[in-house]
Amino acid sequence: MKLRYFQENREKMFPWVHDWTDPQDHWRYYPDVRNLSYKMWFWFHPSAYHLMNTGISVIGILFFALAMVYGIQRGIWLLVLVCAIMVIFNVFRILKIVKMWPYIKDMNFYDLYLRDSEVEK
Repeated sequence: MKLRYFQENREKMFPWVHDWTDPQDHWRYYPDVRNLSYKMWFWFHPSAYHLMNTGISVIGILFFALAMVYGIQRGIWLLVLVCAIMVIFNVFRILKIVKMWPYIKDMNFYDLYLRDSEVEK
């Protein structure tokens, strides 16, 4: 499901795009990411999607693991239990990403929020 904001404002964001079903592979597989602007990198390159997708889980694991250590030191066992559940949830999320890697390796935010999907009849 696409957010209405992106559907309404995508022409303002990228006025040079005329065909919203085009995968924009020339940006997706751009060889030198350092030469892309932040906006182009974020929307069109798969590395931005993967950084956000896996980075959130990694940060969650680190944050809740530190909270678990604090809970163990202070003897707050309810905090330890809740944080352990969150760490396990984030580990399973990363394992799911690894399992789905062949299907999402070329995914980017343009595909997710801006691109019109072609519907076969």
